[in-house]
Amino acid sequence: MGRPTAEQLTTMALAALEQVAAECRHEPQLQTRPIAVVLAYLAHVSRARDRWPFDQFWREMKDDCRVTRAAKVSAALNAIYEALGRRREIELMSAFEREAAESHGPPAGYPR
Repeated sequence: MGRPTAEQLTTMALAALEQVAAECRHEPQLQTRPIAVVLAYLAHVSRARDRWPFDQFWREMKDDCRVTRAAKVSAALNAIYEALGRRREIELMSAFEREAAESHGPPAGYPR
């Protein structure tokens, strides 16, 4: 396997954030060094003047309120995609959400 391209690394970093966002629908997530590195990498390659979506994602992933956490993390991830000039794909987002639901069951308050 050769070295991944910047495009491939960016795709993998976004997939990691999709997984975190899907898990946020169920429970707060730990602010780990790997997530910090992914966010820093994406902020760097985006060359965004405003870091708020990256900082917002980091802050909100540990919020105690499930609804607020899920909504704010998703909004931040949408803005990260936009800063990278990419479109967030519903199919990818849904795949990670299905995987998280299989692990945790549906979030409280959602139909089973």
